[in-house]
Amino acid sequence: MSHPVSIPLQRPLAGRWAHEVAAFIACAWQKRRERRDLDRRIAAMADLSGAVLRDIGGPDDLIYQAAARRQADAQRIEELRILANYRGVDSRFW
Repeated sequence: MSHPVSIPLQRPLAGRWAHEVAAFIACAWQKRRERRDLDRRIAAMADLSGAVLRDIGGPDDLIYQAAARRQADAQRIEELRILANYRGVDSRFW
């Protein structure tokens, strides 16, 4: 008469650890991807004008950020225009 074969009820410890590490990495990667997608969407919305953001019901802080970004861009262009005129660059390039 043969002896019954014992069946292990748990996976080996190394296999469990490997599975847990792989699950942790997959979860962290998924969270990173979701955060990156959210940041891209917010950046795309921030490129809209303040009026458009107000019309679609955007959050106030996003409206203020968009207005500040547009103001900074306008100031940068004006500074370049002044510098170009000072150096004698023709204004038709602006």
